[in-house]
Amino acid sequence: PPYNDGSAASGFIGMKPSTTKAHLVRAVLESLAFRTAQLYSCVLNETNFAFHTIRLDGGVSNNDFIAQLVADLTGLRVERPVHVEMSSQGCAHIVGYKLGIWKSKDQLKKLRKIDCVFNPRPQMKKAYEVTFTRWQDAVKRMCGWYNGDTASQVISDSSSNSVTPQNSFKVSAGRRKNGSIPK
Repeated sequence: PPYNDGSAASGFIGMKPSTTKAHLVRAVLESLAFRTAQLYSCVLNETNFAFHTIRLDGGVSNNDFIAQLVADLTGLRVERPVHVEMSSQGCAHIVGYKLGIWKSKDQLKKLRKIDCVFNPRPQMKKAYEVTFTRWQDAVKRMCGWYNGDTASQVISDSSSNSVTPQNSFKVSAGRRKNGSIPK
């Protein structure tokens, strides 16, 4: 389902002491592919159109991992164009078509040059089922995170110290046994 939730938060759930930067990067990349697959599913449920290909563009399409995972999760062929920044090119094509520079949509289609094709691997969709379900659960947990004015609420701990979002990340170095302050 589409999420239009201004009170949602972002974050990582399930981190352990063994979690590395590489795990966090992979989680971000997977989340981009998961969201794309989720949006594709919404479009599929709302239309009667039979899709065969996803044309992925924009900077993120330069990432082979994301492009392949989108193909795996959707079961569709994913095409990446030679020139991935398509927004301005798309605008130019629309204007050129309306001005008569191109007489047909077929002429415009011939201008599209494909750099790489990613074909779905059905076994990978199966392998990602648990991870995708967990991601969906994590997204639901993040929805409504900042309902009300929780950003300005003060939380008190058992030692009567107040913690606010503004000071919750301040870390006191403390003192060593000999009284010196660590650098």
